[in-house]
Formats: sequence, structure tokens, C-alpha cells
Amino acid sequence: MGMKAIILGLLGRIPRPTPAMGVALIALLVAASGAAVATIPNADGSINGCYAKDGTLKIIDTGAGQTCSSKEGSVRLASATGRAKSQTQTSSTG
Repeated sequence: MGMKAIILGLLGRIPRPTPAMGVALIALLVAASGAAVATIPNADGSINGCYAKDGTLKIIDTGAGQTCSSKEGSVRLASATGRAKSQTQTSSTG
């Protein structure tokens, strides 16, 4: 029995991927590559975020151009090493 026969015997018949599986794989690769280039935390170790009046906080990637809405305040959290300065800002619109 040859090596090819042994491998085919162990794996069985491998089905051909459907178009839906191909689309799902491409979506997975795009999502994974987006996570790889994210710049959170910033180069100085700080993390930027936005907060609403109800107390919700969301983390944003300012390096990618994300900003807080006019109804949110912004916050910048320093790294544990203290390399970044902490600051909070509130919007002038209520």
C-alpha cells in the first residue's frame, strides 16, 4: 500500500469547498487582517475612548480616524507606565 493510499484512507474523501465557504473564508481573512493593523493602544501606550451621559464607554482607534460624536465626551487613558498624559474633555453641546 502506497503513501497516497494511506493518506486517502485516513482522511477519506475531502469535499470540494462551496462558494459560500469561499466567501466565509475571505471574510475571515479580511477581519483577521483588520485586527492585525489596529492601533489600540496608541504608540505611547494610551487608549482613547468616548463616553455618553448614561455612562457607556467605547474604545476608539484615533489612528484609524475614529472620533467621538458631538453628544459624547472623550477620554484618554494613560498606560500603566505613565508615558501618556491622562486627559478628559467634554463636548460643549449637551
